[in-house]
Amino acid sequence: MRIGIGDGRMRRNGYIRAHGLPMAMACLSLSLGCTPAFFNNTTTLGGDTPGGRSNVNVAFINHTPFRAIFTYGTYDPRNSAFTPQFKQFFVDPDPANRLEGNSESTIVSLQCGRALAVGTQELIDAIRDSKPETPPNETALQAGIAFSDKPLDDPAADQPTAGRAVGVTTYQGAEFQCDSLLVYTFEVDATQPGGFRIDLSVILP
Repeated sequence: MRIGIGDGRMRRNGYIRAHGLPMAMACLSLSLGCTPAFFNNTTTLGGDTPGGRSNVNVAFINHTPFRAIFTYGTYDPRNSAFTPQFKQFFVDPDPANRLEGNSESTIVSLQCGRALAVGTQELIDAIRDSKPETPPNETALQAGIAFSDKPLDDPAADQPTAGRAVGVTTYQGAEFQCDSLLVYTFEVDATQPGGFRIDLSVILP
């Protein structure tokens, strides 16, 4: 699968973000002095009924030669009543559960939350606090994105033998809106902590 990236984007500090969230444009035009926290706390979560939520779509492109192992998902930093929605990539016989080097994931839809996180301690804490019925993979439920250069049959196949990237959080309202597609790309970058960089493309609905 090839994930297409549209026009109307800007690159900033290693990230690519889409221009012009509607609320941000309205706030600027009215000179309200709004902040990212304002957008994050007030932007609609979508849905067809009051209090409802729509979805957000996410995909990953692994441009490194290493297997990536991590947890990603949506949650509400200030609302523990919302159960985190999460997925994981780890060492598993099912290739759908792995993100090997130089590969791309499918597009996954998650219920929209105030934050979409990839490998952050805050997301992991939220998942643990929610006590999910299906136990998550504990190796993947670690802060950061682990990269392994070991074959699948190696005892260290699920360990960060090639390094670990720092996790990232993307905030709804300030950086994306519900029903957007967020594409995270992993790159080898010796200038970054752990030797890896995470780029983000936001494609608005």
